Amino acid sequence: MGTGYVFRCKDCGKEYGMSFGLGFGYSDECQKLRQAALSGELGDEWRRIMSENEYYIIKAENYLYYCRNCGRWEFGPKLSIYAPKDLEDLLEQQRGDKTVREWGYDPWGLMSKEDYKLIRRYRHVCPECKKAMKQYGEHDWESFHKLHLKCPDCNGELAFDESTGIMWD
Repeated sequence: MGTGYVFRCKDCGKEYGMSFGLGFGYSDECQKLRQAALSGELGDEWRRIMSENEYYIIKAENYLYYCRNCGRWEFGPKLSIYAPKDLEDLLEQQRGDKTVREWGYDPWGLMSKEDYKLIRRYRHVCPECKKAMKQYGEHDWESFHKLHLKCPDCNGELAFDESTGIMWD
C-alpha cells in the first residue's frame, strides 16, 4: 500500500513526486537494497552487517528527510537494518507455496513486522550542513505539508498539487 504526492515549484514549474510505500514491489526493493549494501554502495558498516546474515533486511519504505538547519530535503528509503527475531522459526514459515528457507530469503520482507527487530538505525545526514535530517512518513502529512519545501533547482517554494494525490494497493 502507499500514498503519493506531487509538489510543483511556484517559480519554475518543476514537479517532484513522492511515493510513500512500495506496494507489491516491496520485496524486490528490499532485495535491491541488500545487494547495494553488500556491494558497498551504502558504506562499509552496512556491507559488514548485511554480510553477517543472509536474512537481514533493509527497510525499503520511502520517507521524506528534511534538514531543519538548512532546509534541504531528500526523498528515499529508510535504510535501517532488521534481523529475524527467531531465525529458525522464520525459516519454516510459509510464504505462498514455499517456506522462507526454500525461497532463500523472506519474500514478504518487513510486511511481516512481528518476525523482525531493528538492529541498526540508518542516520540520514544532510549533505549540505552535515546535521541530522528529520524523517516524515506518509502518515505525517500534516507535519511535512507545513515545511515550506524549496525547489532544488531554483530555490522557489514548492506547493502541493492537490489534483495529484494518489493511493495504491
